[in-house]
Amino acid sequence: MVKSAIALATLLASTSLIAAPESLSKVDTTKGEILLEVQANGAVMSRIVKVTIACDLGASGSTKADAEQALQKKQQVVRQNFDAAGLGGASLDFSAPSTGASRYEFATEAVAASAAASAADAAADAIKAASDDHWENNSVARKQRVGISVSSMSEMELARSLFSESDCNEDYNSVRRPNIVLADVENAKIKATTMAIDSAKAQAELYASALGKRVVRIIRVSESGAIKEFLGAESEFILQEMRSDRNRQQPVSNEMPVTASIAVDFVLGPK
Repeated sequence: MVKSAIALATLLASTSLIAAPESLSKVDTTKGEILLEVQANGAVMSRIVKVTIACDLGASGSTKADAEQALQKKQQVVRQNFDAAGLGGASLDFSAPSTGASRYEFATEAVAASAAASAADAAADAIKAASDDHWENNSVARKQRVGISVSSMSEMELARSLFSESDCNEDYNSVRRPNIVLADVENAKIKATTMAIDSAKAQAELYASALGKRVVRIIRVSESGAIKEFLGAESEFILQEMRSDRNRQQPVSNEMPVTASIAVDFVLGPK
């Protein structure tokens, strides 16, 4: 890794990256020289070590305490289902505070407003109406976000299948683009960038040969797309995995690409 980093630093320094010209039109060329821009990509597969997604538990009760108790029972069901499926080692995060609303609270607010603005008989009518509409089916609803962290894409698929069994509503956004942690990302970035630069140099040699010229020098290197981990085009990789049949026989890939996209400007000259 150290040698790769040194080699990459040396290569970038030799391209005058820091002192790059503001415009290629200002580059000094001699007779017979032409400018060439090459765009290239590099990609290195990196192992997935952690995937985090989420679902939402909901519960209700006649009081806030009852609703919280019902919510705790549902949490226990989630734990039991994950243990039974062999995902006891999964990190289940119930730390998010529960949220919710009470129809009783809404009803009493309406009654209070009516009583303040009306006579005693009008307030009595409002109380009766509120009782008919709200108090007969009085309940307090609570909801809590549950985070699930596993160590592979196949475990993530299994966790998703447990959501419905646990009455936990899948969070679409977190499943569509889960939080993924890759192994040794920094080294993968260096390798991907080095691959992109080597590819650009090889393409420049092909162009030069076809034009009867040679590569004289590199005048600028820039990132045409930021070095990225499972973003952009790579997100399609995730979506394809998610759209596939969960009962498929082929294994789910546990690697993701780390990519680098660059543009390199060369000067080609006579042989």
